[in-house]
Amino acid sequence: MSGRIGEALVAAGVITADQLASALEAQQREGGYLGLHLILAGALTRQELFRALAEQWGTETRDLLANPPDPDLASLVHVDEMSELAWIPVAHLPGGGYLIGTAVRPTEELLGELVARFGPVPIDFVACTNWDLFRAAEVANRSELLYLAQDKLAEEEPDHSARRGLNRVQLWTPIVLTTVVVIGALMNFRLAAVVVLSVTNVVFLLSILFKAIASIRAPLVEAVRHRRATLVSKERVRRGLSPTWDVHVDDRDLPIYTVLVPAFREANIIDKLIRNLGELDYPRSRLDVIVLMEENDTETVDAAKRVSPPEFVRLLVVPAGEPQTKPRACNYGLAFARGKYVVIYDAEDRPESLQLRKAVAAFEQDRFEREYLGSKRPQLACVQAELYYFNADYNVLTRMFAIEYAHWFTAMLPGMDGTGVPLPLGGTSNHFDVDVLREAGAWDPYNVTEDADLGLRISVKGYRVDVLSSRTGEEACAAVSA
Repeated sequence: MSGRIGEALVAAGVITADQLASALEAQQREGGYLGLHLILAGALTRQELFRALAEQWGTETRDLLANPPDPDLASLVHVDEMSELAWIPVAHLPGGGYLIGTAVRPTEELLGELVARFGPVPIDFVACTNWDLFRAAEVANRSELLYLAQDKLAEEEPDHSARRGLNRVQLWTPIVLTTVVVIGALMNFRLAAVVVLSVTNVVFLLSILFKAIASIRAPLVEAVRHRRATLVSKERVRRGLSPTWDVHVDDRDLPIYTVLVPAFREANIIDKLIRNLGELDYPRSRLDVIVLMEENDTETVDAAKRVSPPEFVRLLVVPAGEPQTKPRACNYGLAFARGKYVVIYDAEDRPESLQLRKAVAAFEQDRFEREYLGSKRPQLACVQAELYYFNADYNVLTRMFAIEYAHWFTAMLPGMDGTGVPLPLGGTSNHFDVDVLREAGAWDPYNVTEDADLGLRISVKGYRVDVLSSRTGEEACAAVSA
């Protein structure tokens, strides 16, 4: 099969001329490889595409699931390289050298890269799908991936992990205070009660005062945001650019965006989850969705496979291990993230369709301010979308939850911006710069409030968390557990 791959596929009867025309139109609009657009449109499977590519490249194909690579060779691809994986060593050549499984065209540039890495040895190629590459690298690097997901933060930055529990100060402070209160009550119960109640009221009053000040600041902060956006717009125009990086930016200019969706015991809603993600207004060729499921949750895994998710959705099974927590699953998925940015969504979430585009705009504006306007603000590491409950009217309990969320996300968090106080994150709809997230150590699998903890660690590292003008619906608990 020679010539252009699209025309060759039509000539071979694999796709129709109309399917090719549609894929070419999508490629013109979004950029990327033509083959990816054909797969996303359902015109052909990944296997069919790579059989055609192999013929065009003059190589054979290899199914890495049926014929897995040599584990020692596959492990030469480090976990840090897995997010941009394009090739993997699969076998030794009979006379020496390496057989390389590749998902990209074997060019002279690629050959030079491999020779620089492995030395001046013979190199031969076989074509295989990029999903096969990910799976082969995952199997070969299982132990290192588990270390990355479970213990890397605790081993390398023990003071930032909850694995070892309370430190001496945290352990002894409540014990000492309780002892002082008990001794004081035994000596003079009335005086001790007055002191305890007075201190409690002062702490409570300070909490109320902090919330009130933050709420009052919220509209002032919004005015500052507007002025800052105006300055950015004027500077972009002066430099001959569009006035603003907005949600309607050309699809070709959008970065790849990874969406991590931890799903544990969610077999009954996995189909709804896939539908909700499909409503995101973001080019499918630049969307990298990873559904994270636990190895021992076979019901959810089986349900996800039955749904037959679209090609931009990957199903990733997290190997069993301890602790089995949401942050551990997210750490595991982060190793496979291909995006410049990453967001966490829970299985039942209903994000606003334009949310990813708005997040990209926020990050790009921050970059422009720092590079061209000389902004001294810390680099933006994360933006938190507003959360609300879509079942707020169900009963009194859901209304109370909705009131709490409304105050927290529309008044408290916006009002805290610019104060220097770290912004704690919610458990979902937080969008990260992937490089900064990895530098910060990602999530702590031993911390049950890993979201708030990560927001604090990002601040300690010298970065900034901001709020995003976009909403995500969640389902509030409607009953008190017996």
